[in-house]
Amino acid sequence: MKQWLYRFVAGITGCLWIFYVYLLLARSPFRGKIHAPEYGVHAVFFFILAFMTTCSQPKPRIFWTLMALYLFGCFTEMAQHFNPPRTCGLEDLLEDAIGASLGLVASLLWMKLLRKIFYLTRVGK
Repeated sequence: MKQWLYRFVAGITGCLWIFYVYLLLARSPFRGKIHAPEYGVHAVFFFILAFMTTCSQPKPRIFWTLMALYLFGCFTEMAQHFNPPRTCGLEDLLEDAIGASLGLVASLLWMKLLRKIFYLTRVGK
């Protein structure tokens, strides 16, 4: 694909990482007022992070992407311990890992589909 497209996706991915760190460390104005279940939120966000991070690489580095996401999940869980309204737990870490793994697989399948589409459109010319 085009180099500018990878740079564009990398920029959006960087913004997502920064936004997630902000959400992790920010004090909630709704502390104690809203009790919403957060099941699946970790998995969805790590799915998006893995998908965007993998799609922003011209040649995806699967091992390093997963390691970075797993370590980031560990970091977020440790940081939640020091942010009073948040709690840390192994089930959240498991959700992070599942979301990251599924996001990586989905992005690889998506990129394969895009390559096939681009190949078919190029062959037709």
